[in-house]
Amino acid sequence: MALDLYLQTDASLPTTLENRFLSFEDDGYFWFLYPFLQNISKQTNKEIGPCEDSFFHGQDLDLFNQMIEQVRKEIASKPVIWEEYIGTVIFKGERKVKKIYSSVEK
Repeated sequence: MALDLYLQTDASLPTTLENRFLSFEDDGYFWFLYPFLQNISKQTNKEIGPCEDSFFHGQDLDLFNQMIEQVRKEIASKPVIWEEYIGTVIFKGERKVKKIYSSVEK
């Protein structure tokens, strides 16, 4: 399930994809942004995730602008391509775990 972010001038759901939007699958890009999105969720008491519809306006949008600046600073410190941790596989009965990473490119 993807996380879709729409930027528009009203709170209605878009009828077309002509609006500006971003879509993140369950991949390195989503998991890189996850701590930033969780921070906004804590500040606004609105859940941001693939299973939720959340609408933000006014001062909450200022938080998004701040988040974008934080994300840009974090990305600037990264190499052109890096491996982002996205989860762990636990092998049943083998007492073995494997961390899973996804390539992210600037």
